Formats: sequence, C-alpha cells, structure tokens
Amino acid sequence: MESIPSIIAGKTIKTDELRLTIADKTGTILYIEDNVSNIELIEQILADQRSGIQLITTINGNQAVCLAKEYSPDLILLDLNLPDIHGSKVLQLLLAEIQTRDIPVVVISADAMSHQVQLLLKAGARNYLTKPIDIVSFLKVVDEWI
Repeated sequence: MESIPSIIAGKTIKTDELRLTIADKTGTILYIEDNVSNIELIEQILADQRSGIQLITTINGNQAVCLAKEYSPDLILLDLNLPDIHGSKVLQLLLAEIQTRDIPVVVISADAMSHQVQLLLKAGARNYLTKPIDIVSFLKVVDEWI
C-alpha cells in the first residue's frame, strides 16, 4: 500500500516520511516529578514515540535550576506537588535566572482546577497538562517546543 502524501511547509512528503521525521526529533527534556510511575510513563512514551529525545529527571524542585543550567533542556516538564518546594516556586526560580528564563516550562499536574491552571499560565508556564496524561496532547506539546 502506498503512503498518502502530506504537505508540510510547502513540501510534499509521504506520511511514512512524516512519521520518521517526527520520531527522529532530537532534544532534551528536564522532568521535575516525584512520582516514579509518572516518570516511567513519560520515559516509555518518549522511548516509543520520540526516541531521539533525552529525558533528565529529578524529584526535587530545588535541583531544577541547577540541572536546567547544566543541561540547557529544550523543554521543562514540571509537577506541582514536589517533596521539597511547590512547583510554582520552581517556575519562579527558573524564570528569575537569565540562563533558564527562556526555556519553555509545561506544568503536568493532577490539579485541574481552572484557577490553578490560570495562575500558572499567568506566572509564565507555556502550557498546562493534567494527569492522567493524554498521550496525544502530551506529544503535541513536546513537538511544539522541540
């Protein structure tokens, strides 16, 4: 069976080539999350769908800025309820540093209250995804920033 052509940026490519292009994306994500199951889920999604993306994880919000400076990730995924400091404080710290302020931060949280979502978006988060993770939405966000 022949692939259906797609048009991207004025160039016609086959759908199989599109899948290859997306799967071959490379970059680095820093994921600040204290739940091992959530970390393993994101690791699995990336391994299966975006294998060229390196994932760096930490369970502590206080380590986030140092790791972001050290690795210069293309994207930061941030949980809110961390064992040491709240994710909103981590976002503040990241935005206050010259080396990290331009790295997009996407919040991933079980807190789906509209007030919380709006608060974090106004504070500088580029997007807000709720748990449980919708894989398609998650990959769209990854593709937007990497």
